[in-house]
Amino acid sequence: MGTMARTAVVAGTATVVSGSVSQHSAQKAAEQQQAAAQQQAMVDQAAAQAAAQLQAQQPAAQPAAPPAAAPDDRMAKSENLAR
Repeated sequence: MGTMARTAVVAGTATVVSGSVSQHSAQKAAEQQQAAAQQQAMVDQAAAQAAAQLQAQQPAAQPAAPPAAAPDDRMAKSENLAR
């Protein structure tokens, strides 16, 4: 009976230690993920500010020029001349 009790204590201790290690690893991973998300948010904000500054520095776009007159249809002229 003593051996069985000793084995149960060792197994129980191993389970507790294993659970503690898993919990610590999960907590550390969550902290790293949160830090990465905060860093990404800062990068996104900086990029948005840079884009806004760049857009503010560019002069207003000039209106597009009207399309040039279509060139004479040479085929139509050739046909008229042939008649």
